Amino acid sequence: MTESRVAAPVRVLVAESEAALKKEIAEALTLKGFTVELSENAEDAFDKVRVFLPNIILYDLDLPGYGGLEAITLISKMRSGKESFLAALSSRQADEVAAAALQAGAWAFVSKPGPTREVLQLAGAIKRHLGRPRELPRAAQAPAFKVVAAKCARPGCQAQMVSIVPKVELQGGKADQFETTVYYPKSDDEPFYDYNLASISVCPECYWAFDTGAKPSAVPQAFAAEPALFRVAAAADDTLLSDMRTPESALVAYKLAIESERVALEAGDAGRITSFADLLLKAAAVAHRAGDERERDKFFAQAERVCASALALEPCGAVYRAAYRLVAIYMFFMRDLDAARIYKRFDVLEKPPVGRMKPRDSRILANCRAAAANLIAAKNNYRRANYLTAPK
Repeated sequence: MTESRVAAPVRVLVAESEAALKKEIAEALTLKGFTVELSENAEDAFDKVRVFLPNIILYDLDLPGYGGLEAITLISKMRSGKESFLAALSSRQADEVAAAALQAGAWAFVSKPGPTREVLQLAGAIKRHLGRPRELPRAAQAPAFKVVAAKCARPGCQAQMVSIVPKVELQGGKADQFETTVYYPKSDDEPFYDYNLASISVCPECYWAFDTGAKPSAVPQAFAAEPALFRVAAAADDTLLSDMRTPESALVAYKLAIESERVALEAGDAGRITSFADLLLKAAAVAHRAGDERERDKFFAQAERVCASALALEPCGAVYRAAYRLVAIYMFFMRDLDAARIYKRFDVLEKPPVGRMKPRDSRILANCRAAAANLIAAKNNYRRANYLTAPK
């Protein structure tokens, strides 16, 4: 007999104290193709966790029989419970309730009333995760790259993940006006894979992601919540974990890295702000390649806010780069007055409030000021309509 190609249905246990809500959630999940079991009390829920082996457990903290936090602690320690995605439901929406539920062993927290839509989104993201091809590449398909294995740095995960890195310095790339290197074929008859599509490393278990192609930064102390990452990952096609991503799937990988980095961003850390802006601007270039101009413009708008926040910091090389990038963004969006305003800020940045400017920073300032002046002088080459077509 040949093995069935039909995926097994995802099993969901709904342990909810409100009969009407339990029926609503169960019917909505069933319509989406889930197999659903119901429980009215804690003891019955424990039995069904053992027998039904649910992939997803929706547990109401007000379910009779046990205290809610005690119940999810017990479920999370059961053999079948450890293999499930346990979501705690509660009408008590205080942050401390959610924090206590997560501390007790819940994977996610969903507020009531009206949680059906969020439950469907969460269940759909988990279903996509369970059905995603798990095999990681052992060797890169593109001859210019190689595969490097590593362990996920997220606490409690440590899953095997891979990074795609160039074997040698890549040729065929050119920088756009935002200092983002965009790769092109070296010739019409020689294929060349855009490294930006593959440079984001993604954990196949928790979806923590980072940019392998960027300057290494310290592993963050704080991490984005897994449910949020699962929702983002659900939009990717089956190439998300491949070394040959489609532009659409690469765009999802960037969104995962952005969510991961956003939580790690430290207030007042100019270096981290620069790396975050780098990520946003690379994501914009990938969105452009994917033909998604709306997403591209959203990433540029986010980069504007990030770069603008850097101007409040003590003048340094990272701040000067942020000022240049703001000029480039305003040229892109045809906001010439804003570009001129930021260009004048270079005069202020040149005079640090305390002490002397470091020689290296002085050179960066001069280079950024000159580059910004060139953008303004040839502004029509750097408009939205001409992105990645302007001569270099």
